[in-house]
Amino acid sequence: MPVSGLVIIVLAVLVICFAYSFILIDSRGILILFCI
Repeated sequence: MPVSGLVIIVLAVLVICFAYSFILIDSRGILILFCI
């Protein structure tokens, strides 16, 4: 199921971005670059 795999990857990336945003609150510009 490639579609479900892509959904899982997208959710994982979002979770990682939120985790980094909580850890690195001071540097939001870098966070946006990492998330993109």
